[in-house]
Amino acid sequence: MRRREIVLAACAVVVLLSTFVYSADQYAVVYERNALVPMRDGITLKADIYRPQAEGKFPVLLQRTPYNKDNGVTFALKAVARGYVVIFEDVRGRYASEGCRSDADARCHRTPASSCGNLPGGDGE
Repeated sequence: MRRREIVLAACAVVVLLSTFVYSADQYAVVYERNALVPMRDGITLKADIYRPQAEGKFPVLLQRTPYNKDNGVTFALKAVARGYVVIFEDVRGRYASEGCRSDADARCHRTPASSCGNLPGGDGE
């Protein structure tokens, strides 16, 4: 009987702690699908942008992937709820983005990361 009381007490503590952890600023999500991201060489990449539905500046998380940007939805929803802007972008020549893999230039790959903090809602970093 004593063991059961300890287990119930531990469960109660976990529930209370999780309530406090998840009750901190939770944001609704604004979603922009296939946003156009022009590169310096004229190629246009496609990105999905997830933002908190709130006024203010938020840190930006950028993920460039050759594995399909649509696979990041679950992570993006969790991160936005906690106050991040999340961008999932298909690299050139993959899925929704233009271009081909052979014309990848390192100078072009810096463009999204260097400017994503300046998006609406971004905190500049």
